[in-house]
Amino acid sequence: MKKFLIGLLAVVVALPLLAVAGFMLFFDADAFRPRAERAASQALGHPVRIEGPLTLRPALTPSLGASRITATGADGAPILSIEDATLRLAILPLIGGHVEVDRLELTGGVLRLDANAWARAAVPEAAVPAPAPGEAREPMTLDLRAARLADWRVTHGGETFTLAEATLTSPSAGAPLALAARGEWRATPLVLEGEVAPPQAWMGAGEAPFALNLTAAGARLSVEGQRRGALVQGRIAGEVPALAALSPLVGQPLPALTGVS
Repeated sequence: MKKFLIGLLAVVVALPLLAVAGFMLFFDADAFRPRAERAASQALGHPVRIEGPLTLRPALTPSLGASRITATGADGAPILSIEDATLRLAILPLIGGHVEVDRLELTGGVLRLDANAWARAAVPEAAVPAPAPGEAREPMTLDLRAARLADWRVTHGGETFTLAEATLTSPSAGAPLALAARGEWRATPLVLEGEVAPPQAWMGAGEAPFALNLTAAGARLSVEGQRRGALVQGRIAGEVPALAALSPLVGQPLPALTGVS
């Protein structure tokens, strides 16, 4: 009887895994392109096109890839483009309704911050059917372990901010994310480091703490606090050894003051 129960348990555990494995082996990722474009367009509120092929690499943490992704703004010009995107998901957590992003990489991105181009008509939200009496519906959870952006450009008002690299890493589920980024604006190198709450905290109504340090032209700006619902509380502190060194950032000459805090 004991061996029978163990065997039955093994079958119950193995069936979902075999189903997922079979799906990955025979799934034509490129045929999924129209559905992926519709889902991305609905989420972003603007038309999204995937010009390059979609790829799927089967594994315990399968890797989904796409290239030449473009979103079109209200003015008919691209507002977002990504040269290569790779998403690696953990299989086992998906069975329990938990999305664990093992790694996300977005390379060669261009983001245009133009309010008119991003404007969109309000779309009424679809009604969500109420669960049946006695039915317990577990909410979908999201856990991000690592993300990397490389070779990005953000444009606004004729100016361009260059993001060489930005990374987010978390040691375990629910743990804070370590943030590290470096870029350049107005010929001034910028370095951003710190720690932010995981995505699940920002998606909910609870507390989402953060602590960030920005370094530019020898100056250092520290911001720390937390979000509670719709309210953000915290403090900002800055140290500027030479105020005139920040003149390129503000676009005009600054007084020759030193030791400003």
